[in-house]
Amino acid sequence: MRIYTLIFYFIILVGITGRIYLAISLPLWHDEAYSIWASQESFTRILSGATDPVHPPGYYLFLKLWSLVSEHLLWLRLSSILFAIANIYILSILAKKHMKDSMAPALSIAAYMLSGYFIIFDWQVRMYTGLTTFILFSFMLFLSLRKKSHTKNLMLFTILNTIGLYFDYGFLWYYLPLVLISIWILGTKKSAEAMLIVSSLL
Repeated sequence: MRIYTLIFYFIILVGITGRIYLAISLPLWHDEAYSIWASQESFTRILSGATDPVHPPGYYLFLKLWSLVSEHLLWLRLSSILFAIANIYILSILAKKHMKDSMAPALSIAAYMLSGYFIIFDWQVRMYTGLTTFILFSFMLFLSLRKKSHTKNLMLFTILNTIGLYFDYGFLWYYLPLVLISIWILGTKKSAEAMLIVSSLL
């Protein structure tokens, strides 16, 4: 168990350290520059979609508020690193609660840390790591609501899904199957929990 724990924390340490190193050492690239430019526009232009017709305004609003503390590139990149740390935490909770294998948390974290996609985006001023945070958090709440519905968790579930949809359109790839699965569960089990979940999604 001690070796397992050491490996678990070593993977996390190396993964986070590597992302911080990339955030410090690599120069600004085009898509990051666009995100920063878009976030510096007025609230009206961001909300109207004038700054970016491809992505919804949520991430740019978040970045605009985040940059009130500092506009330094490292500070802006820190937001994605913090989202990545949140993803690690949520993944470990999901693995511990819903996977029987004792190695599941370490394997889940290792898969995330070694993913080329996340190695690239977990430190950049882009919306994708934050999007993953909303998806994982929403899914964790969905699993808990299936067992027992709490008003507080249901409200948080609704708020997270709403923010996720405005954060990036990629959230739809998670949200639409979630709606269909919830409707199917409601049709087969007809439980109060399933009805509340479907109501919050629609």
